Amino acid sequence: MNDNHGTQAVGRALSLLMLFDDEKPEWSLREIVQASGINRTTAYRLLRALEAAHMVAQDSLSGAYRLGSALIVLGARAQRANPLQAVSQSVLVALAHKTGEMASVEILDGDKTLILNEVKGDQQRRMGVSVGNRWPAHTTSTGKVLLAHLPAQARAALWPDGLPALTPHTITDRAALEQQLEQVAAQGYAEAHNELEMGFSEVGAPIYDHEGQVVAALSVGGSSVRLTREHVHELIGLVQRAALDVSARLGYQRAVTS
Repeated sequence: MNDNHGTQAVGRALSLLMLFDDEKPEWSLREIVQASGINRTTAYRLLRALEAAHMVAQDSLSGAYRLGSALIVLGARAQRANPLQAVSQSVLVALAHKTGEMASVEILDGDKTLILNEVKGDQQRRMGVSVGNRWPAHTTSTGKVLLAHLPAQARAALWPDGLPALTPHTITDRAALEQQLEQVAAQGYAEAHNELEMGFSEVGAPIYDHEGQVVAALSVGGSSVRLTREHVHELIGLVQRAALDVSARLGYQRAVTS
């Protein structure tokens, strides 16, 4: 097997793994072939290899595939290896307890935000786990924070086919988004109301590393019925202080102005 063929095989195997998510945790071989565009023989061979490595498992009755135990182990290791997950935990617990809402830490992953850590308040106890989920960055408060601190040239390369609309309130005009991101960078926080999904509002603030670079964002989010614009404004200071607390644990020292 030459290097190019090996690289292609690895890429295809990874693309199959990325099909599995919370909305569709099980896939039949036929569905995998249709969604991936990989021919049936190749897809089956890749799935057999992934199954042998315990990265996928096949249901003995339905024949459907799901993610395997090896990925649970790797995911746990990845979380432990990420300092953001560890240093943010107690801060998120305290924030979720104080607000009753969902507190999360997210990073930028291409044109999406990736949830690294999340703690649910009393209002969301029945909701499922969201760690590992990705959302279009222009639709979330954390995404706007992270985009606002991304170089303009890097932002311009995102969404070559235009900004996707998830709700009627999603920003789809690039000029309007750039204007809002400029405001976010200046004020130090971002809001999102009914932009990711109807009925969901949140406020987010930046997390800095020891070099003063924005490496993540922290947010509080919940039902728009509870998190009205007025209530969100009351939470801004709380969210900013929590984000600075996590930043300090990463070695960030805020400059003191005279």
